[in-house]
Amino acid sequence: MNKITFPTAAPVTARAKAKPQSMPMWLRRAHVYCGALFAPAFLFFAITGFAQVYHWHKVENGARPSPLVLAAAQLHKDQAFKSDPASPAKGEAREKPAIAKPLPRQSVSQILLKAFAAAASVALAASTLIGLCLAARSPRDRAISAALFAGGLLVPVALLFA
Repeated sequence: MNKITFPTAAPVTARAKAKPQSMPMWLRRAHVYCGALFAPAFLFFAITGFAQVYHWHKVENGARPSPLVLAAAQLHKDQAFKSDPASPAKGEAREKPAIAKPLPRQSVSQILLKAFAAAASVALAASTLIGLCLAARSPRDRAISAALFAGGLLVPVALLFA
């Protein structure tokens, strides 16, 4: 009886077995460090950007947003806290808030663009949080990442109040 044989693959060399590095280690580490340093800013701008997409920082129907939302919106847009122009100066009577005009009807493309911007801000916040969790899992970079994250919180606050 004739035996049927099938060709076999060529022998695998040691070099072919090694998993190729797709990115140099120094580039990965720089990515982790930059991500940790700027993560507080990414989270802040993602959250406040989401709030601004839906105008949570504006006066509507006479209802004023919370001071925290107003302060965050001012910081997001102007990188500074401004005095509230709607609040009266000392000794002046407070005016009744004007009744806001109804918002104009939005087109489907405007609604979809707002939804896309909101989804982008949620994705940015989620991606940043995932990155922070991954950075915290790396024993080699954990302390440096934590220090950079703290710096990313403290430096903007110091510059804001300087």
